[in-house]
Amino acid sequence: MTLAAHQKIIASTGAAAGKITGFNHLVMLCTDLNRSTRFYRDLLGLRVVRTQPDWREEYERQYFFELGNGELFALYQSKHMVPPERPLVNSLWPETSEPTHRPQKLDHLAFNVDTMDDLHWFQDRLAKNGVDVSKVWVSEAGFLAGRIYFSDPDGNPLEIATYEKNDPKWATFDNRAWLREENPVPALFEESDIDR
Repeated sequence: MTLAAHQKIIASTGAAAGKITGFNHLVMLCTDLNRSTRFYRDLLGLRVVRTQPDWREEYERQYFFELGNGELFALYQSKHMVPPERPLVNSLWPETSEPTHRPQKLDHLAFNVDTMDDLHWFQDRLAKNGVDVSKVWVSEAGFLAGRIYFSDPDGNPLEIATYEKNDPKWATFDNRAWLREENPVPALFEESDIDR
C-alpha cells in the first residue's frame, strides 16, 4: 500500500524536538485593568501572580495571570490600544459576522478545560454574567471535542476548548489522522539540517 503524501510528513525533527513544554507567557493589551481583572480573575478564575506599575511609556501597568498549570497570561494596560479586528473565522463568535479586513498578529486566545462538563459550565457562567457567548460547538472528528467563543471587555477574541482527554478513544488514537492536507509545505517532508 502506498502512503498518501500527508502520511509521509515528518512531524518532529532535530535537537530541539520536545524541549519546549508549553508557553511561558502570552501578552495581550487592554484599556482598563480594573475591568479586565474582574473578567479574567473573577469570571474566568485565573489567579493574579504579578502586578507591575507604570515603568514604561508604552503602557500604564501590567498584570500576569496564572492559568492553573504554570503558564502565564499577561495584560498590559495601554491608552494606545487599537481595538482588535474580528478573528479570521469570525462566524464562530457571537458578536458579529462582519468580515475581517485586517488580520492581526494574534487571531484569538484559546484556554483549555479538561471536560465537556467544564466547557458547558463556562458557557453557562459567561451567559449568566452578560457575556455574549457562542453555543457549544461539538466536533465528532476529534481534534477539539468542544469549544465556545466570546470576547473580553476590550473585544479581544477568546475561546475555551477541550480535547476531553479522559475519553477512552484517546488510548488508541493515532494523531497522524490530523495530518490531512494532501499537499503540505515542502518543509514537512524534510529532516532538519540545522543540527548537522
